[in-house]
Amino acid sequence: DYYYRGTYEKIKNILNDGYRCYVLTDNPDYFKLKFTDSFLHTIRYDRSFKSYADKMILPKYILQLHDYCILIDADTHIKDYSFLKELKRLLQTIQ
Repeated sequence: DYYYRGTYEKIKNILNDGYRCYVLTDNPDYFKLKFTDSFLHTIRYDRSFKSYADKMILPKYILQLHDYCILIDADTHIKDYSFLKELKRLLQTIQ
């Protein structure tokens, strides 16, 4: 339950800043009930032991569709989400 609450907050902040969000999860239904599929994409992942190499499934998938990818682990504690606005500003200056 702790994992999902923290992940929910991260997703909400990411989506509120206008980004798309991809979640690698063994429980996609949890996220589909809380968010629209237009901006939140879930990728099913079923393994009892999760490794760093397995998590690289997500960036490989995303980078086929988008120019950049930020990987944030579910248990990462984020105090300040202003980096999302700054990233968006930087990306706009590059384009």
